[in-house]
Amino acid sequence: MRTALIILTVGVFLLVGTALIIQRNDTEPELGIGGSSVTVTPIVTNGNQASPTPIRSENIIVTSPQAGAEITSPVVIRGEARTFENSVSVRLTEQGGRVLIEDYTTAQSPDIGLFGPFEISLSYPKPTQQSGMIEVFQYSARDGSEIDKVTIPVTFRTTDELTVQVFFNNVTRGAECEQVIQTTRRIPYTQQTARAALDELLKGPTTAERNQGFITSINPGVSIQRLSIENRIAYVDFDDTLESQVGGSCRVAAIRAQITQTLLQFDTVDQVVISINGRTEDILQP
Repeated sequence: MRTALIILTVGVFLLVGTALIIQRNDTEPELGIGGSSVTVTPIVTNGNQASPTPIRSENIIVTSPQAGAEITSPVVIRGEARTFENSVSVRLTEQGGRVLIEDYTTAQSPDIGLFGPFEISLSYPKPTQQSGMIEVFQYSARDGSEIDKVTIPVTFRTTDELTVQVFFNNVTRGAECEQVIQTTRRIPYTQQTARAALDELLKGPTTAERNQGFITSINPGVSIQRLSIENRIAYVDFDDTLESQVGGSCRVAAIRAQITQTLLQFDTVDQVVISINGRTEDILQP
């Protein structure tokens, strides 16, 4: 009798222990290295579809576009980087190695040695080939070589397009503040061509254009709040970034000239009225 009672007690303990182990495995997260919990969250594109793993080197991660993507001009390139002075260079080539455009942007890193997000929009000339390559890298501070390079093969999608002009000062071709010179940008077809041209203007000169002496007097980060064309007059309203810390009559004249000439290229515009937060008086003062 005593032996049977012992066997029964041991059996009960075994059953309870097994149940606790099963419950523990059902409820507790798996442990990764060092005992910390690991959660895997898929990257989502288009709101409902997991994308491939981002393409990366040691210090640069590119999340968009993905390898094999079809792109049009302008193409937006996004990712994260931890680079010297947060500078990230981007180059677009077509098959055969012809460089369509090269430019750079700055990663918004919270501190030295930490990854920060970057984004750049590139308007590129019409390619002659169907495929190409996006290269994202940094120039070595030691010898100027290209390091941490990430390459993304892409194809060029044929779309309806148009060419607009944007106007900048040029240090090699004119010294007058109001003297601005046009350069061209290729963009997808849109009925809002005036707005598209201003958007291209606010991006500033590309690296290739800067190498040709083009400069802009417009602050980075300026936003267009409203644009309308009425009775052949273009009314364009900007946020206050347009005049933030802007001084000197020459720079003010250059800003006005860049905006005005970019809009006057259109046959529907004879005059341009610039405003900031709805104000037309006392703006862009020297």
